[in-house]
Amino acid sequence: MKKLILLFVCLTASVIANAQYKVTSIDKSETEYSVLHQVIETEKSVLVYCTFTTPVDEIKYYSLNRKLKAVKNNASYKIINAVNFPLLDEAEPRWLFTTKKGQKFNYVMEFEKFDPAGGFDIIRDETDHDPGVMNFYGIHLEKIDPKDVIDTERFLNDDHVIYGEYTNNGETSRYFIREGLMMTFYTYWYGKDLIVNFQITNNSDHGVMLNMDKVRLEATDQKGNPTELSRYTPESYDARIESDRRWEARAATTDDASRMIGSKIYHGTFETGNEWGRIGFKALESVYKRAENNRIDQYLKEHPNTDPKALRSNSIKAGESIVGFIPLKIKKNKVKNFNIIIPMDDYDFIVNYHL
Repeated sequence: MKKLILLFVCLTASVIANAQYKVTSIDKSETEYSVLHQVIETEKSVLVYCTFTTPVDEIKYYSLNRKLKAVKNNASYKIINAVNFPLLDEAEPRWLFTTKKGQKFNYVMEFEKFDPAGGFDIIRDETDHDPGVMNFYGIHLEKIDPKDVIDTERFLNDDHVIYGEYTNNGETSRYFIREGLMMTFYTYWYGKDLIVNFQITNNSDHGVMLNMDKVRLEATDQKGNPTELSRYTPESYDARIESDRRWEARAATTDDASRMIGSKIYHGTFETGNEWGRIGFKALESVYKRAENNRIDQYLKEHPNTDPKALRSNSIKAGESIVGFIPLKIKKNKVKNFNIIIPMDDYDFIVNYHL
């Protein structure tokens, strides 16, 4: 996020502003949550400075639509960029992630070059009059002195949390970005347990602490009432995984080991009643066990546990990444929604999941 803002600041600083305006009034606004402040005409585009205020006390996702356009004299000018408020992208959809009412986010929209003097409209969809849709009609401007122009770097506060998704070979991963921290996660079922895998990358200029003792779980049942949700300790889950993998390897290798010794000889020897038969059985049994154990060891080498370890507390230095997962004990018929709340760098990252 910081790199994106700095890139934008450098870009705007490198062009000459042809004219600067403040927004004095708007004839009709169908958007309750966004306010327009200033408009800057540059050599290559038109920048519109705005503030978005979150309307509700719950987890919500917001984005700008690429259908958004500036309209003047029946001519349309596409939105080409946005900073601090993501444009919805089919290949990698991204949203502004909000959690409570009254959060304010400053952002800038960049439109194709036109002359904004005399006013214009910003329209996304004239058939949709929902208060969340960006429709402004009759934006009136007043030219201002360059010294009164908004300081872009200060205006673009960096307390945004961007939530996004990307798909690889049909599997969807999700991520959060905030102030240089990037948390990528995806889920899968392991038996009756839900595994939430994480990769946390620290691109900030300081270390951050992942304290697993402070990670919280919240869940609701099918009726929306709070319900309990628990997770394994790293030690108990590691032990379970190792046990399961040993059984998996044993099941996968027993037939191979039997064929190596010869099942007919094994059973035939077992059924003989003479001493040599019993000695032969013991010898073959020993060979069988050694072969099975060797095959298991070989199997584990050829099929290493590719899953990372259950997350433990870590100091994540600047430039470092950690990988791990949180294993959850979940009864599918009792839990409908849950949140994993991971405090890091004075912010609660909330992983929201619907069953």
